[in-house]
Amino acid sequence: MKLTPVVSDAHEVDDATLEALFRESPTGLAVFGPDPRLRRYNPAAESLKGIFTPQSLGLRPSEIWPRSNAGSQEPLLSDLLETGDPMIGFEKRGYPPDDPDHEYVFSASASRLHDRKGSVIGFASMDGKSSKPSHIRAVLHGRAAVG
Repeated sequence: MKLTPVVSDAHEVDDATLEALFRESPTGLAVFGPDPRLRRYNPAAESLKGIFTPQSLGLRPSEIWPRSNAGSQEPLLSDLLETGDPMIGFEKRGYPPDDPDHEYVFSASASRLHDRKGSVIGFASMDGKSSKPSHIRAVLHGRAAVG
């Protein structure tokens, strides 16, 4: 999909948008190459319980977060790279390095990335709010008791 610039300074708007996503966004953003190895991430991703760190750069998702379902998702990410069909609302589930005794669930989406010539250069993964499954069960149980 191509975006049609509505303003004459479209490049400036694009640059400002990228700057905001990588520096100010509250949503975790990670960019992977086609291999798929981590190329870049934003501060919000770095705050995801120690999953993304400078040592993560160059690693595959299953190497970044070994105690998770990342390994089972790598074939799906390969499909994303091949077909371009985005992955919306999938779960990343596991035990993060900063809290290895508790399982966390992150809601995520991923989209294929192209360069200006249209060649596939990787994908971006956006990670939403995390919750411990025990917390989710307690909230759902509370709603069932009230409802």
